[in-house]
Amino acid sequence: MMSWPRNLRIIFPAQLLSIASFTFTLPFAPFYIQEMGVTDPARLRTLVALYAALAPLTLFLSSPFWGHMADRFGSKPMVIRSYLAAMIILVGMGFVQTPLQLLILRALQGLFTGTVTASQIMVVSTTPSNRSGAAFGVLSTAHYCGVMLGISSGGLISHHFGYRIPCMIAGGFQFIAFLLVLVGTKDIPRPEDKEADQTMTGFSYGRLFVASLPILVVMVILITLRRFDDVFVPLFIQELRGAKGDAVLWTGWMGATGALAGFLSGIILGRMADRLSPAIIALMSCLGAAIFLYTHSLLHSVGWLILIRALYTFGVGGLDTLMNIWLAKTAPEDRRGVVFGWSGSARALGMMFGPLAGGVVATELGLRPLFIIGAVLYIGMLLPLFLVMRKNAL
Repeated sequence: MMSWPRNLRIIFPAQLLSIASFTFTLPFAPFYIQEMGVTDPARLRTLVALYAALAPLTLFLSSPFWGHMADRFGSKPMVIRSYLAAMIILVGMGFVQTPLQLLILRALQGLFTGTVTASQIMVVSTTPSNRSGAAFGVLSTAHYCGVMLGISSGGLISHHFGYRIPCMIAGGFQFIAFLLVLVGTKDIPRPEDKEADQTMTGFSYGRLFVASLPILVVMVILITLRRFDDVFVPLFIQELRGAKGDAVLWTGWMGATGALAGFLSGIILGRMADRLSPAIIALMSCLGAAIFLYTHSLLHSVGWLILIRALYTFGVGGLDTLMNIWLAKTAPEDRRGVVFGWSGSARALGMMFGPLAGGVVATELGLRPLFIIGAVLYIGMLLPLFLVMRKNAL
């Protein structure tokens, strides 16, 4: 366990670069798909929804397997695997010629990468339980700093050089992250007794899953709501800007501002959690998200959209960290890999359901109704969230 501070110091820049590489390219996928010749609005929104949902679908299928592999062989090999796979796939995205090829690589991304879950497993596996909150706070900071770096610089480069060059740069970021973890981190020793891996019977795994299930369900719902409209905001910016052709720049600025809001949210809401019940903070966050998301539907200016989107992101920014801390407290130290593998699947389900449901609404009703329905869903989540958290003493 003594290696955990060093691991955390290395994981921070590695995960920052990894997240930056994804946000270097992901928010601009709608424009990349248009560049490949897709102009019909309904088909474009369908392809955007599929692009957003495919990686979470395959991540849902693969996360428990990789979590089990982390418990069996160590978390460091899993982090290295995720960074190498991400590097290869992101570079490959820079060479695709059709939307179908892009979608295939997007599916492979979820199957073989999962850098967030892999890093969480390494951190939770090597960090003492009484320091897990601080460790997850560091990961949250790395996430939002990576988003700020990736989406702002990615927007500028995409605007001036197109959408293929950023894929190459993103692959380079993943390669640097791979080297950092390979050279700079140390895994915890694995049990030499092979029978140790058999101490968890099917019944014990079942009890562990049941204990984790309320948290996992809450994670699925919250991430579904978070992703419900997320991937369609660039198209809303494009709609607001009309024929001005600078939607990619505004998307980058909005993403960077939202990442800054999320970063501040983790700090401020984290301190509030020391004084107030985390359940109260979660409920306040959901209510604020509903108000600010509904406000999206009333806007006709990109400037106001950036401000309101930042406030919305601040409201929901602390929920991920809260869920991870809660989950870590329920998981035995020697089975945190498989528990966070389930967490990765829960996260992936939400990331898959959100864009698919949002895609149906956006295609059938348009973008402004999308924000209204999302706000109503947040309001509907308040009572179930309160009941689950009260039952589990959060």
